[in-house]
Amino acid sequence: MFNRSECKKRRDGSRVAFSLVLLLILSLHCFAHDPLEITSTIRLETNRTAVEIEMEFNTAILLVGAPRARDEAEQTALFQSLLPRLRQEAGRFFELGSGPGTFIATTTNVTLGAEDHVKFNLEFPSTHDGLRLNASAVKSLGQHGPYGVGVTVLDMVNLKVLGQSVLFSNTPSAEFGPLLEKRSVTNLAPTNTASPRSPTVAAAKSGPVAKSVAWLWQVIGVVLMLLAAAGWWLRRRRN
Repeated sequence: MFNRSECKKRRDGSRVAFSLVLLLILSLHCFAHDPLEITSTIRLETNRTAVEIEMEFNTAILLVGAPRARDEAEQTALFQSLLPRLRQEAGRFFELGSGPGTFIATTTNVTLGAEDHVKFNLEFPSTHDGLRLNASAVKSLGQHGPYGVGVTVLDMVNLKVLGQSVLFSNTPSAEFGPLLEKRSVTNLAPTNTASPRSPTVAAAKSGPVAKSVAWLWQVIGVVLMLLAAAGWWLRRRRN
């Protein structure tokens, strides 16, 4: 029978795999030191769409059309003087929407982080019908070099990676989603009136869909381990 313990095991397995994916994404952020590379993570949650964008300090300065800082000592003062303009650019870095509508940022925060990086943290309204993404800022940066923004979209409701993409000035758009409907444990457990020979329960327990999901998680686990090993090896070579 398909019972609560089996549901809990599958749910726990999904959370572990999703945590490994998050760890891999954070590791890729740590290795991203290319001055022409911008990284971003978009989290689709139940009550909001959270966006985090990280880039080199001088890349952020180019967004507002200001001259680059000559040395690190000038960066803090220059950052503070340009903060209002940086907030404005952060709010329109991405054009987010779903269907025919376009979202407007409800919260915008800009910080000067470690290793001369600038972070944009924004919040948009929630969406469960998919996400349309246009990296408007990459178009303006295209005149300064081959800038690109790496995008990872996470479904925080179902703990899944919806997709990844790299957007350049000539390919600034992408679409992700929609979110899958979250299924509760109570909906999966059989009721007292269910027949032991119920085809729905039997299909959920031993059907091709369940086997495909199990095989997919095994493949994802192997890929994650290979990527982690490759990252460790590359870091040792650089040191």
